[in-house]
Amino acid sequence: MVDIQDKEVTMEGICSVAAYDQWTPLSVCGQPPKPRYKHGAAVVQEKMYVFGGNHNGRYLGDVQVLDFKSLSWSKLEAKIQPGPSESAEAVLVTPCAGHSLIPSGNKILSLAGHTREPTESLTVKEFDPQTCTWSTLRTYGRSPVYALKTSFRPSVSSNGLTPLSAEASSSRGAIFEIEELQDKRNNKGGDISKTLVQAVKHEKNQLEEKIEREKIQSFHLKTELADVENKNVELTNELQSVRDQLLDEAARASKLENEVSDIQQRLQKMATLEKEFELLRNIRDGRSDKSASRSNKKPGGGGFRRWYGDES
Repeated sequence: MVDIQDKEVTMEGICSVAAYDQWTPLSVCGQPPKPRYKHGAAVVQEKMYVFGGNHNGRYLGDVQVLDFKSLSWSKLEAKIQPGPSESAEAVLVTPCAGHSLIPSGNKILSLAGHTREPTESLTVKEFDPQTCTWSTLRTYGRSPVYALKTSFRPSVSSNGLTPLSAEASSSRGAIFEIEELQDKRNNKGGDISKTLVQAVKHEKNQLEEKIEREKIQSFHLKTELADVENKNVELTNELQSVRDQLLDEAARASKLENEVSDIQQRLQKMATLEKEFELLRNIRDGRSDKSASRSNKKPGGGGFRRWYGDES
């Protein structure tokens, strides 16, 4: 330990000089991961594993690794451990955020978190850095608020035979149990329980009041919708009545047009008859004039002498 400008520093560790009362940036290499929040991080074998989180509201499902020895970033192509009828390449990791990463030996446990499709159950997943695979652990007991512990319970056969010893059971693999956390101070635990009950009741009352308000608002909206539908029906009926009137007026106008056409045809015929009548009258007057001119001529020859002799 040395003293530099009134600051305590160390000459060992992952950085050559690091002050205890301030942040010191590290010179890392490799492709750094996207900026994120609500992600999980755990350290296993001098490597920090970062999984998931949110980036501008987008869920992430990648696994990034920072090697403390080389101070280099790298990305792991993680897959979910396939089932009997699946291949590891066909199943990808579901992006999540708000979870917790906890080292468990040489593996990492991912607890809870939320995804695009929320669920009410607490999911426990295990990541194996050696194989870069995720697997979902089968847990027992109720969840949460609880603690996850490793148990080597001996299995008991249904025929009443002696169960396996703890050593024999441990060779078959660990069993993960979810154990409820017990508060040793019962009095405070009771107070906390009462407080929680009161909070739940208060929240329930608020939800009931909100539901009641929503019901009233829904009733008003339904009433307004019914009024609008009735007005639409009335307007539709009025529109149909206007359409019927327009059809009647159109039929009446068509009938009047036909009558006017008939009258025009009659007028044309009458005009033709008047012309023919005028022509016949002119012909008749011409003949009358000729007859009158003939009757006004003086008689001559013997006729005159006969008239004269009779006069004497």
